[in-house]
Amino acid sequence: MGWWRDAEDISMNRGGVVVKRDLSRFMNPLSHSGVCVMVWMKSAVVLMLFVTLVLSDGWDKGTFSYDKPEMFPDKPCQKSKKNNTYNIFTQRHILQVDFDTNSIEAWAKYLTTKKLCGRTKTKPQSFLHYKDTDRIKGICNNRGTIKEKNLCISDETFDVFIVQSSVKKGKCEVSFSKDKYYVIVACDVINNRCLPVHYDGQDKNRPSKPGQKCKPA
Repeated sequence: MGWWRDAEDISMNRGGVVVKRDLSRFMNPLSHSGVCVMVWMKSAVVLMLFVTLVLSDGWDKGTFSYDKPEMFPDKPCQKSKKNNTYNIFTQRHILQVDFDTNSIEAWAKYLTTKKLCGRTKTKPQSFLHYKDTDRIKGICNNRGTIKEKNLCISDETFDVFIVQSSVKKGKCEVSFSKDKYYVIVACDVINNRCLPVHYDGQDKNRPSKPGQKCKPA
């Protein structure tokens, strides 16, 4: 008799009738059923550990990145491996149509139409006005300063809309603010032009020390 034999004594009272359950074949680690149950439990534990690591560290080693740039080690304006990064940047960060940017309802409609509502989960999204498109490109072409790697900060401020959004009960809920910031973007060469390909953030202050201009080699 092993420890699992005690399982034969398990009984249940159903409507006055005592029903005995022999669970020994499941709990006996040497039985076929017992081995299957133990293997299943081990597999479940491994799966839970994997999911935990993914959620804590991210999928791509990292991080569930919503707008991850190619990070070059030395300088901006190097040839990008992807030709669509500027287009993705404009779709995600430059307002494509004119609308009342003071209206929550208008923002909700825009984000829903462009499939951007809740795109960054808990993080806010940053948007620039389409009328500033040429100035934004200028950050990568002598109107920005190298911050690090291929990241450049603008020499002048922009009107930046910082928008928090989420989808609840099928509706886009929005809160937003607007202020002037120095804008930080990653700059890569696409089709022989140095262009912004990633929005890294914004800053109220310019770099404290003058640095090297961001421009093609």
